[in-house]
Amino acid sequence: MVERRTYSFDGSFSWADIKIPLTVDRKGYKYDASIRNFTVSENGQTIYTGADQKGGLFSARWDYSAFNENRIFEISYTLFGAIGGGADFDEFYWQVIGDSWDVKTDKVEVLVTFPSTIAKNQVYAFAHGPTNGKYDFVSDNSVLFQIENLPANQFVETRLVFP
Repeated sequence: MVERRTYSFDGSFSWADIKIPLTVDRKGYKYDASIRNFTVSENGQTIYTGADQKGGLFSARWDYSAFNENRIFEISYTLFGAIGGGADFDEFYWQVIGDSWDVKTDKVEVLVTFPSTIAKNQVYAFAHGPTNGKYDFVSDNSVLFQIENLPANQFVETRLVFP
């Protein structure tokens, strides 16, 4: 996963954090994902590596110095164990933005790419959260989810069901 977050600072700020729920519990199945290779970078420079995973929650905090400016942080990690499902289907159901962000997000774009090609007519895509979002297949192995003006404390989930 790669997430680019643009922060618009009004005043002086020195740290940011992220919390990612790792437990997925959906209609008859439950799994615990894990995150590895977590990094935060800015302008190609790594400013943080590591993290803490406890009780189904991943959390990280990084430090910087900002004053009345925009900064873009790239948050990158590898997600393991995030596929669940039933006897005749697999499902990727992931909360890409949790409900603990206390400021609104102007624009969200999430590109989910499958490791192999799956015909579009065999994949079902869903989005959960605000109703102003949209999604579309951009190739036989990618779905793009987009949302504008995401309110503070509002989650966004992507769901893909495939054979």
